[in-house]
Amino acid sequence: MKRNCYEVVTVAEMKEAERHTCEVYGVTATELMERAGAKVFRFLNDKRLIERDKPIYVICGPGNNGGDGLVLARHLLANDYQTRIILMAPPGKMTKAAEASYRRLGEAAAGNVVIVNEENVSAVKSEISKAYYIVDAIFGTGLDRPVDGLYTEMIDAINESAATVFSIDIPSGINGDNGLVMGTAVKAAYTLVIQYYKPGNLLNDSCDFSGSQIVLSIGIVKPESLPVRPLLSTARLASHIRPRRKNSHKYYHGKVVIFGGSRLMPGAPLMAAEAALRSGTGIAVVAVNGKYRRYVNPRIPEIIVEDYRPGRPDKALEKATTIAFGMGLGRSNAGNYRTLRRLLALPVPLVIDADGLFYLKKLLNLTQENIVITPHYGEFARLFGLTVTDVVSNPLAALENVARSYPFWIVLKGPTTMIAGGGATRFYRRPNSGMATAGSGDVLTGIIASFLAQGYMAEEACELGVALHSLAGHAARKTYGEHGMIASDIITQLPAEILKLMLDSGKL
Repeated sequence: MKRNCYEVVTVAEMKEAERHTCEVYGVTATELMERAGAKVFRFLNDKRLIERDKPIYVICGPGNNGGDGLVLARHLLANDYQTRIILMAPPGKMTKAAEASYRRLGEAAAGNVVIVNEENVSAVKSEISKAYYIVDAIFGTGLDRPVDGLYTEMIDAINESAATVFSIDIPSGINGDNGLVMGTAVKAAYTLVIQYYKPGNLLNDSCDFSGSQIVLSIGIVKPESLPVRPLLSTARLASHIRPRRKNSHKYYHGKVVIFGGSRLMPGAPLMAAEAALRSGTGIAVVAVNGKYRRYVNPRIPEIIVEDYRPGRPDKALEKATTIAFGMGLGRSNAGNYRTLRRLLALPVPLVIDADGLFYLKKLLNLTQENIVITPHYGEFARLFGLTVTDVVSNPLAALENVARSYPFWIVLKGPTTMIAGGGATRFYRRPNSGMATAGSGDVLTGIIASFLAQGYMAEEACELGVALHSLAGHAARKTYGEHGMIASDIITQLPAEILKLMLDSGKL
């Protein structure tokens, strides 16, 4: 994988990258701080996100994130912006690099700096309420404890103001490794990410606090020993998609067989089948337990429905090029273990989701590389003997620890979805609360299964599936809104989004 700034590093890895850059390229921590503050200034100034006649408050913590803010403040003052600097700690309690940045303010600091304390905090909060712009440089990614005291008061004041808020690297109060709010957090309009994304920029609560995210490169170089975790881009996805062969027939484009459905959830496998067809597979078959056959009735005639006896799925599998298992299956039939055991032994790609993950738990020792699982956090925790708290508190570590232990591909679903397999992890970020709706996961399974059936590699099928599912979901949100959209609306939008990707690729 090509290295670029649209990668994800943990907080510890970012420190290692900074150390590596300083040692190998002869750069000091102070110089990196200078680069960061100057780059933030150039971005705000060049994009005209700030105006000289509107008050800008730069709120700086005692760490290096605060130092970045102080460098920015120096550039703002030098360019005649109305700048007020709020220090959360006196210079003597700052890191050495941050204190050095403060000293460089020189005479420009006179009358423009206030240090917050118990006695003046009310007056400072009142002053902040009048700000037109606020730059949050309080904590950065290093926060590892709940926010308290004056910090809580200041963050609350920022959020209560009507100012446009810019956070440097990450909104203060968001944990850099998991994206969780540590008591309270700044709600930013823009987050100016320094060099690389951190998990906290992408996961859990971060999507509700980060606003628009912009990555600013300051020349930090990762050592080759650190993992490469790309944030998936349209260009990368477009490189995967390929035109269909003109001289072809339906079996050339694959046959997806979906095992699922029950009396209570007959629609789940049908949505997966329709999504598979709309994603390009030639044939989609829903294989349903014979006693539930009368409940499973497709809304479109192109879907084939076959019944089978649990533990004896072979008849339904004729000419299958990919299998999906679990959608609406239920958890009360022991025969489903026998069915899954048989499917796991086949040399055919297999996608397992929903209730299928319940049955997989006892059969993990039978898994192989041609399997894709698509759990959300709760399903992931149950499958691998973790608590949901274990997963939420460190999603990336939980995923990568499991991925090192098993041969299959994992699509860990969330507002930002992570894909692990082949020794690497990828991220796809496009939060959409409208997709938190029944059947959305079934649609994703159908899309991934479709691309596998068409002959795409697991990496390509997972990345395309996750991205197209999200892109179609956003198109559905534009039409129906996040409150009104349903999973079937995502399916409806799939063909247009695939067409757009084909056009972007220049292959159509």
